[in-house]
Amino acid sequence: MRNPIDWRDHFIRFFFITLGVFLGFGLNTCNSNQKEKAQVDLYLDGLVDELKENRQILNESLTYHKHLLEQLQNETAKANLILNPAHVSNISWTLANNEIFKKHLDNGLYKNLSLVYQYHQELIDLHNEASRLMSEMNVLGPLYSLSIVDKQWTREQETELDIIVKLGWVPIFETWTSTEELYLKHIESVLNEIENR
Repeated sequence: MRNPIDWRDHFIRFFFITLGVFLGFGLNTCNSNQKEKAQVDLYLDGLVDELKENRQILNESLTYHKHLLEQLQNETAKANLILNPAHVSNISWTLANNEIFKKHLDNGLYKNLSLVYQYHQELIDLHNEASRLMSEMNVLGPLYSLSIVDKQWTREQETELDIIVKLGWVPIFETWTSTEELYLKHIESVLNEIENR
């Protein structure tokens, strides 16, 4: 004759096996989340270092561009039109901008970081556009033709130079300096936000 099935024993075994599987999945998920959060902390450390370095570079570049803009607006003949872009970096942002980073970072902080690096891209675009314009206009050609090298030019030539500079280069450097200022402002804001996190 057959032995009766002990349903209670089977149910207890089934329960503990299922519980073990769920605990294993839970521990694996918890371990994975901890590793991802540690990775996000490393990304943030890299971003803080990059933003601090970019802030220093931008401050130097902004000083130069404000001085150049002032010369272009007020003392055109003394202006030495040399592009001096801020060589800021976005390597840490490129590495950090991934799904793990987005998943574990506060949404507001992520949006603010994105905005900072949009200004970064705008500066690169401005530099590229200014370089293109400089090569198209052959900016040295008009300056040499106006005898600026010898500082001997007529009033008519000086007026022509003022028009070239004020219509072409002043707006470029006004945009450039305002973008650098906004970039710096947002870097400060994000660094404060990260520190207070």
